[in-house]
Amino acid sequence: MRFDTENNLQKWRPCLGLLLCVLLITVFFPFAQRSAAAQTDREMVIEKCERVQVILEDKGAQAMIERLASHACLSFARFRKIFGVDPGKIRIRVLGNMERWRDIAHRAWYIVSVIRDHEVLTQPSSSLLRLEHPERPVVHEIAHMFIRQVAGHGCPRWLDEGLAQWLSGDRQSIERMPERNEIWMLEKRLNAPDDTRRKRRKDYRLSLALVQRLIDKLGVEVLVSSLAAIAQARDPLSTMVRGRKLFNLMAESVDVPSQK
Repeated sequence: MRFDTENNLQKWRPCLGLLLCVLLITVFFPFAQRSAAAQTDREMVIEKCERVQVILEDKGAQAMIERLASHACLSFARFRKIFGVDPGKIRIRVLGNMERWRDIAHRAWYIVSVIRDHEVLTQPSSSLLRLEHPERPVVHEIAHMFIRQVAGHGCPRWLDEGLAQWLSGDRQSIERMPERNEIWMLEKRLNAPDDTRRKRRKDYRLSLALVQRLIDKLGVEVLVSSLAAIAQARDPLSTMVRGRKLFNLMAESVDVPSQK
């Protein structure tokens, strides 16, 4: 009787595939479990309030992270009052090293914090320590969460970024009111991939200055209450707010001092 090699291989191929899968699971699953357990062992959880949880991966600069957690809690309470919504519990993860930041955040080195899957990710504590105000990048991302809660993802980027900066404590006066087409180009640049640090900072400052001008005219509560309408408008700059078009409000001279 002739041994049919091809037919036998066909017959046993499913079994061989199953055996290979079992072997891979047996070898790699315990390794993955050990890696996850080791990562968890290195983490420290800090909760200064019910709505904010900070996960510190490297257990470095604990005192600074404790202060950051307190700032995040105070900001959450303040934003909930301003926006009138509650986005639920917020998790802030301070990553253990820059390799983890590059692998998870996928952002330029000068971007310190991002939102990923409803979680605020920041660069390692060693990076935060180099900032004059280490808490501001985190507060900035929490502000984004509140903005998106009331306006969805349709809010113009210049307004989204400018308001998040203002709410995190930044201020910027405007040197020259840009034309409508310049604001449109600003929006286009902000929606493009990360540019150089200098160009990105310039665009963020202009966004902040535009938002600060609106807040000087309207107050932050009125601007926040108008976000949904602005986000839904085909031409956001033509949105009517307090009987005036948004662009015209920014173009007018400011007659009240900026809020502190």
